[in-house]
Amino acid sequence: MKRCVKLAILVLLTAALLSGCVPKRYSDSQEEALVQACLPAIQEFLADRYGEYELGEFYLLKGLIEPEKPLLGRFGSNVVRGSYTVGGNTWELVYDRETGRFYTNELLEMLMKQETTRILGYLEAELPKEDLREFRLTVLDFYYLVQSHDIVIDNKNNTADTYVYINSVLPAEITEEDLPAFAEGGFDGGIISRIRCHYYSDRKNALTDEAFQTFFTDNPSYQVGQYLLIDNDNPSAVEESASSSEADAP
Repeated sequence: MKRCVKLAILVLLTAALLSGCVPKRYSDSQEEALVQACLPAIQEFLADRYGEYELGEFYLLKGLIEPEKPLLGRFGSNVVRGSYTVGGNTWELVYDRETGRFYTNELLEMLMKQETTRILGYLEAELPKEDLREFRLTVLDFYYLVQSHDIVIDNKNNTADTYVYINSVLPAEITEEDLPAFAEGGFDGGIISRIRCHYYSDRKNALTDEAFQTFFTDNPSYQVGQYLLIDNDNPSAVEESASSSEADAP
């Protein structure tokens, strides 16, 4: 049930933000003041980490008073997001001013490769290797839900705690060497809400949701539910007939 609720929340939130129909509950000047207040810490972090860098634009991440009610409005938060460029590579950066924590997407591709290998290890216990040729992940949707306290939510200076979905970034303190323990330890509270995988098999539906269940049981941070997308990339794959399946049965 919890998985379904969280996925429903995520779908509603995405739809609301993309549609642009949700009222904005903070002013441009409030946003600019927050971004400006965050910039010194961001600049110090990047200077210490890289020395030389180019800073991109930063903006406020909208907050929700109740994460399960995204249509009630977009409120303020203590979280900003933007970009930076180092050595010709541009990365995303999120800064939570309240906790002082930074998040980047530098290691997401490495995490995807690692998780491809981890998942494949489980699937090989369920299916013959010939049914898992060229297995790979192409989507790994990752997010954290963080809270900002005492945010002004109206023109009467009433305050509330707001929640922000931070997606597609990892804690900046994580290194490549940390990734295995990070994943096995539950991603430090992060949630994977959707994955898409590809494989190549002569059998059209060789790989199904059921083959993933042991992995999901051992890794509860994978709350993909119906957002487990599986593609067989073999255009010549054929559906097994009921008679052939019965003949193969012990």
